[in-house]
Amino acid sequence: MILAAVSDIHAPRYLAEFKRTLDSSPLSQADALLLAGDIVHNNDHTQVDAVLGLIRSRYGGPVYACFGNNEFDGSERNYFAHEDVCWLWDQKARLEAGGREAYVVGSKGVRDVVTPWLVWNTTPNPDPEGTRRIYAERMKTLRRLVSECRGKTTVVLTHFAPCFDTVEGEDAWSPGELGSKEMEHMARTLQPSVWVHGHSHKSTHLSASIGRTRVYNVALPATGRVTIIEV
Repeated sequence: MILAAVSDIHAPRYLAEFKRTLDSSPLSQADALLLAGDIVHNNDHTQVDAVLGLIRSRYGGPVYACFGNNEFDGSERNYFAHEDVCWLWDQKARLEAGGREAYVVGSKGVRDVVTPWLVWNTTPNPDPEGTRRIYAERMKTLRRLVSECRGKTTVVLTHFAPCFDTVEGEDAWSPGELGSKEMEHMARTLQPSVWVHGHSHKSTHLSASIGRTRVYNVALPATGRVTIIEV
C-alpha cells in the first residue's frame, strides 16, 4: 500500500510551493493522500477550496485529514463542510486498496507543553488550562482507537509529533511544544505500523523509528515535497 502525505501548507502562505510540489509528485501511485494538519493558516477555512482544488486537479483517490493547531478547536464544522475529505477528529477510518486493508487513526495529537498561543505571534490561546483538559481526553481516545486496531495495519495521523527525533533542527524551543513523550510511550506500547505527523517546519531529521513503528515528519516547509510512504 502506497501513501502520499503532506502537512503545513498553511494556505495561502505555502500554496504556490504546494502547487510546485504536486507537479512533481507521483500521486497517481498513491492509494491514499494524508493531510497532517495546518492545511490553512490561522483558521482561514475559506482556503480549503484552494488546497483541494490543487489536489483534485491531479489526484482522484481518497483523502484523509486531521486538524492542526491552525485549525482551531471548536471550528471543526467549518471543515466538515468539505465532504470530499475524510476528516478524522479523534476517529478512525478503514482504508482498502489492492486487496489490502488498513486503518487510519486521526487526531490533532497532544503536546507536553501547552503554549500561551495558538498561532505564534498572531493568535493567543485564550484557555491554556482548557487545552490541558482537552489533551488529557484526547490521549485517552487516541490510545483506545489505536488499541482497537492492534494486530492490524494501522497508520496514525496526527499534527503534533510522537517523538522528538523528527523535530531535530528546530530553533531553541522546548521539544515539548512540538510533540509528546506520552504519545511516544503509547506508540512504543501499541506499535502501530506507521505514524505520520507535521508541525515541525525546520526539522532536519524527517524519519525515525519507535520500536517497529516508522515515524515520518511530512511538514512541507521541512520536506519540500509530498512524502511517499510504503506500508
